[in-house]
Amino acid sequence: MVRPALVEKIFGFYNQLSSQSDGETKYLEKELKRVQMAINNLLKLIEQGQTSEALVEQLSRREREAALLKQELDRLTARTAITLTRKDVNRYLDDLYERFKDKENEESIKPLVQQFVDNVVVFEDEIKIVLKIFLVTDGGGGPYFIITKYVPHLPHR
Repeated sequence: MVRPALVEKIFGFYNQLSSQSDGETKYLEKELKRVQMAINNLLKLIEQGQTSEALVEQLSRREREAALLKQELDRLTARTAITLTRKDVNRYLDDLYERFKDKENEESIKPLVQQFVDNVVVFEDEIKIVLKIFLVTDGGGGPYFIITKYVPHLPHR
């Protein structure tokens, strides 16, 4: 019952990141076009013989700016080239389940729990568990989202 909802939350978060990347990509493409136009205008001035140290410095600055924009655009393009499906999410959750299955081996479970549990707060009538889910899409630590789950407090036996 919890698993389909978790798959949908992870998949929804991934789609949200993808649409944000689309907006960033469009912005970077527009900026790159603007900078390239400025470079072309500066080159025309130089071709017309209007060379000065300030003009050459401005051209150099614009070329560096264009290179940085292109680098960021390439990074975003590589990130959005990765497609995640619900099947991929289910496979990942299956893998986690297999790793958590060995409940007797505390040493192997502890790092797994620490990877996903941000914090736990025990109240009088419930326990608040904050889970963190990382979605690595570009080789970095990547974006993540947090799920807060309230569990009814179980009486001590």
